[in-house]
Amino acid sequence: MNSPQITQDEFETIERYLKNEMTASEQEQFQQQLIEDPSLQQKVNEVRMLIDGMEAATLKEQLNEYHKEVGSTHSKVVQEPNLITKPKSNRTLWYSMAAVLIALFGIFWFFNRTSPNEKLFAKHYTPDPGLPTTMSTTSNYSFFEGMVDYKQGNFKEALQKWEPLLASTPENDTLHYFLGMAHLANEETKQALPYLEKVSTMKQSSFISEANWYLGLSYLRLNQPKAAEKVLKRSDLKESQLVLKELNP
Repeated sequence: MNSPQITQDEFETIERYLKNEMTASEQEQFQQQLIEDPSLQQKVNEVRMLIDGMEAATLKEQLNEYHKEVGSTHSKVVQEPNLITKPKSNRTLWYSMAAVLIALFGIFWFFNRTSPNEKLFAKHYTPDPGLPTTMSTTSNYSFFEGMVDYKQGNFKEALQKWEPLLASTPENDTLHYFLGMAHLANEETKQALPYLEKVSTMKQSSFISEANWYLGLSYLRLNQPKAAEKVLKRSDLKESQLVLKELNP
């Protein structure tokens, strides 16, 4: 009942923004509008949830067909996830949404924290948006089922689907990274540390900068600023540099 009215032109513009299809100047102008117009922030959140819901519904339908096919056979061959290449994306998009998310969901929690390091965590933390939930030619069904849960905020369910996959692929950086993300989003910071530390040592991982960024935030949440500073210096994300400046004003 409280959803904003979104015109066709607004929907198409917001969709282009969320899919990173804008030019740099268009994106900068749109982000400035987000700061100035709270109603636009709400519209962006509405469209983003709609797109995620459509992705999830499509994947679930495809998975149901897959399970029907599997059930008609006498045996099931389980294919564990191969190393998944992280798609190139503009991380600025998601971090620009952090202020919106904090404003909507975290203000009360933020101002009632007592530790400056935990406040710094709350100021800069926003969950990784996850990978696109499209069907993979490598049939990583269990992984993508977990990704649907993760993107819907069902972090425990995602963990239950992902943890068994490590038995056959213990060096899979994608699994380690998102296991860490799910634990961190579920406020299980200590459990997230070993997964993120693992990825932070994988020199060829495409998640290494993000892993060090979230690892640094995790240490801040645990009130360990020295450890946070050490790993944040290993991340090339500009957000890491901002936090380092706040740690050492």
